[in-house]
Amino acid sequence: MKKVKIIFWLVILIIIATIFYQNIGFLMHKPELSLNILLAKYNTSDIPNAFLFAAVFLAGLLISYLSCFSEKLKSHKTIKKLNTEVAFHIQELSKFTKVSNKQNESVNKEETDAENLNDHTTS
Repeated sequence: MKKVKIIFWLVILIIIATIFYQNIGFLMHKPELSLNILLAKYNTSDIPNAFLFAAVFLAGLLISYLSCFSEKLKSHKTIKKLNTEVAFHIQELSKFTKVSNKQNESVNKEETDAENLNDHTTS
């Protein structure tokens, strides 16, 4: 199975390398981008398309990480709350079992007392 994974990732890497090699002209092309916001105008220097694609990809990774991080914090808070509820219910359950054991002991004691009383009256 380990060899299959290595071969799979090697094939994927070869496909990606082929795509980059076939599009090297486009990826190294240096377009001039301009941003015109009301009072400010910004022009980029010659940046290859490959760097622009990498920047957009990394920005997407950062946004998805931050989105997942906030969800992780929410789920951590929920887990903490549920764990405290579980601890409370376990504590309540142990109280009930203690009461139940005491009742069972008293019932057993009454039964043995009744049996002893029956033994004394029959003899």
